[in-house]
Amino acid sequence: MSPEQRAAEAQHVLENPLFKAAFDEMRAGIINQIHIVAVNDVETQHELVLMLQLLESIKGRIEQHIHTGSFEKQQLGIVDSWREKIARLKQK
Repeated sequence: MSPEQRAAEAQHVLENPLFKAAFDEMRAGIINQIHIVAVNDVETQHELVLMLQLLESIKGRIEQHIHTGSFEKQQLGIVDSWREKIARLKQK
C-alpha cells in the first residue's frame, strides 16, 4: 500500500462515525474509572492511565499515517516538478 493510500485509509478510519463513537466511549469510560477509583488503589490507577495512554497512542499512530502520506505526496510532487523541468531543459 502506498503512503498516499495509507493516508486515505487512515483518514477514512478517523472520520468513520463508528470508530469515533467507539473511541470516545472507551476514552470516557477510562476517564470515568480514573475519577472513581479508590485513592489508595495505585495499581488500578496506573493501569487506567496506561490504558488511556495506549488509546491515545493508537489514534496518534493513525493520524501519523495521514501526515506521513501527505508529506510524501508533497515530496513526490516536488520531485516530479524538478523532473519535468530537467526534461524540458534537455529538450532545448
